[in-house]
Amino acid sequence: VQGIKEGRTIYGNLKKFVHYVFTSNASELLTVIFGVVLHIPSPIMAVQILAIDLATDVFPSFSLSLEPTEKGINKTFKNSNEPIVSWKGFKRILYLGIIMAIGAVGAFVWSMMRGGWNWGEFVDENNLLYIQSTTAAYAVLAMTQMANLLQSRSEKLTPFELGFFKNKFVIGSIFISLGILLAFMYLPFFQKYLHLSPIVWQDWLVVIITSLAVYFFESMRKKRGK
Repeated sequence: VQGIKEGRTIYGNLKKFVHYVFTSNASELLTVIFGVVLHIPSPIMAVQILAIDLATDVFPSFSLSLEPTEKGINKTFKNSNEPIVSWKGFKRILYLGIIMAIGAVGAFVWSMMRGGWNWGEFVDENNLLYIQSTTAAYAVLAMTQMANLLQSRSEKLTPFELGFFKNKFVIGSIFISLGILLAFMYLPFFQKYLHLSPIVWQDWLVVIITSLAVYFFESMRKKRGK
């Protein structure tokens, strides 16, 4: 019985990992697509996407594999033949990706327009304003993933219901990722290669609001599902 329980825990954590990573990928893809549809410069550069996928997302995604067994897993476990990403899971990935992408594009456009950019103008990728604006979008995508990480720990329970500090690896990974994010943005060595720069308080405001939106909407979805 214990072996079955552990197997289900591993399978459940695998689903959490996949949903977390796919949500990140969806938000990045949608950010680029929204930029094309709106006829604006790309809100985020390819190297900045890699900085998320290969740096700030690494420790959080790994921490989900260490999530403890949820209570009642034997009762709630469904058919093991069900795909890792069900239709319901796909819809969740899509709507969270849309929220994150809207925040990223919004941060980018607002930053550009505050700097004097007019809609439709061409901007060189080495332009300081463009770098600052893509950094704002980068920060939104990276930080909203931290909110998504907290919610990815359980399909039905909010972080407070689950036990906010029950998985200390998740909390630790958030601090590590935040440290990496700030290092990329504020240390000249990383700025040079990742085309990043410090951002102003208005940009941080968008980062915070979008992250809270991801957390809030996921909490509401879980409460409605009960």
